[in-house]
Amino acid sequence: YPSLSNFAECLHDQLWKSFQNASHSSIEYLQRIQDENKLLFLCDDLITFFKNCDQNEYQSRVAVIKLIYIYYKNDSIYKQIQHDGGQGKQQRETAGVYFCDNSAIVIAALVSLVHKHGNARQKVRVTLMQVYHLALHNNIRESRDLLLKTQMSQVITMQPVDNQILYNRALVQIGLA
Repeated sequence: YPSLSNFAECLHDQLWKSFQNASHSSIEYLQRIQDENKLLFLCDDLITFFKNCDQNEYQSRVAVIKLIYIYYKNDSIYKQIQHDGGQGKQQRETAGVYFCDNSAIVIAALVSLVHKHGNARQKVRVTLMQVYHLALHNNIRESRDLLLKTQMSQVITMQPVDNQILYNRALVQIGLA
């Protein structure tokens, strides 16, 4: 059935395809990067809407989409955006640039949401994103412990290829590969 979460997933798929088909040095690619910000703002609005409507499954599906776009970014990127765009909240919103004040807290909240209401594949995916994000911020011990605690190495071979790729990225970022 049509739903807002399906619509958000279709927007994500179309944006991802446009990234793949555009030349990285073209104006079109830069415009698509701006569309990423719009999608992230939309994800925030949808998560709030689904929370108010008590639609937890849809909320977790949109949380996965949001995680896809923020897990690989270091906080230094957000600080640079904040510095260049001004510190006022109103200035950020008018500029249309999305950033997190503390990405670790945002990611932990989204991962917790997906762990409560998502399916098994989503849970594995968001855990790997969190492991990668922790390792990216030099929390190697914490990311390694999370990876070992979840016993990911025992279940990763039964996962889809995209989750296996995330697993390999996380291992490389931690330094275990």
